Amino acid sequence: MDTKKINIMWGISLFVISVATIITAVANILGAELPDTAVRMMGVLQLIALPVFAYSTVKKLKRDK
Repeated sequence: MDTKKINIMWGISLFVISVATIITAVANILGAELPDTAVRMMGVLQLIALPVFAYSTVKKLKRDK
């Protein structure tokens, strides 16, 4: 796979995981309760982004060897 595509996959998946985590953390710190649907959607997004992140990280590490 092309290096540019791997870097884009890695960046997007890292961004999705980070944003969902920050939204959840800030809501918990502020004591605001997020709607159940929003929490579930962010969880699904994280579950989709995590294998993509792992795959692209392994590809990046193998390429750098």
